[in-house]
Amino acid sequence: MRTNGVDLVWHILAAEVTKHKPLTPQEWAGGNFRLMPLPDLYPEVTSGKRDQAANFVNLYTLTPTQLESATRVASLSEFGINLLLQRWVHYSARVIVPTFQFQEATAGFCMEADLLEEWCEALSDGDSPQAIHEAGTECMTWLREDRGGYTYQGMLQDSQTRSAVRRAMRKEMKQRLHD
Repeated sequence: MRTNGVDLVWHILAAEVTKHKPLTPQEWAGGNFRLMPLPDLYPEVTSGKRDQAANFVNLYTLTPTQLESATRVASLSEFGINLLLQRWVHYSARVIVPTFQFQEATAGFCMEADLLEEWCEALSDGDSPQAIHEAGTECMTWLREDRGGYTYQGMLQDSQTRSAVRRAMRKEMKQRLHD
């Protein structure tokens, strides 16, 4: 979704999210694949609007400006992302891919996103979009730096070396905060 690790692509696919009753376990597993249920999306609401679902039939493309001006109400966990991918692929191709296979394919990218967020929270000079963008650019430069034939970004794709990248990043952040 990002052209250079920081800037969003010019159009981003989005599904319409509307109120929808929670699915029973049978409804979840046995159909309704056009939906990604989002139960308790608004836990503070007591009406029927509490439970929502993304509908793959109603897709749109958004510009980065539209997305950045919107208010985020939730973020999916890694398991939630894997379920979304599983339902989307099943809806689109009628193939059921186990969620662990999506996890294997996306874990490095999810870790990169987590590290980028951690870096920006710790090292940006404020909450302005410009400050966060600058911190994000610094983080991606650090992750992509050639370290003698490997990069930390590449190491994130291997489950055996992810923790080493996190340790190195925290050491780098601590050094930058004290300089």
